[in-house]
Amino acid sequence: MSRVTVLHPPLRLSRDFIDYPWFTNIGARIATTLFERRGWNVTLVDAFTMADADLVIDGDGFWLGPPRSTFLQTIPEDEQDVILLVANPFLLSSSPSSRDWFEELLKELRKEKTRLLVVAEMAIDAMLIPEVDWSKRLEEGIG
Repeated sequence: MSRVTVLHPPLRLSRDFIDYPWFTNIGARIATTLFERRGWNVTLVDAFTMADADLVIDGDGFWLGPPRSTFLQTIPEDEQDVILLVANPFLLSSSPSSRDWFEELLKELRKEKTRLLVVAEMAIDAMLIPEVDWSKRLEEGIG
């Protein structure tokens, strides 16, 4: 059975962030369900649902989720076929602190035993077109 770890990491937010970072884990949950439906052995690591997740002041911005070290320690150490890092506009922000966290995360993930590391921007927002069956489109793209 193929093994995949779906990661929804903590976020580094600017003090004046807009939109809704609280819902960025929806893409990770959808991906997890789709992998499970296809028979994959899935581990979901969702920073927002971890016991020590919080919104704290962090320098000139906010940190949303558990501490970096706690999150990184939850990544399974056994061999995975795929690690799917669920990205979003907050993680991929042009702010130096967000970019630094993204680069640190990629560096750590490259050390893991995995055949494939995938970074997928999976932003969910109110601008989705209602005529499109997104669950069907996502299923067609994952295999």
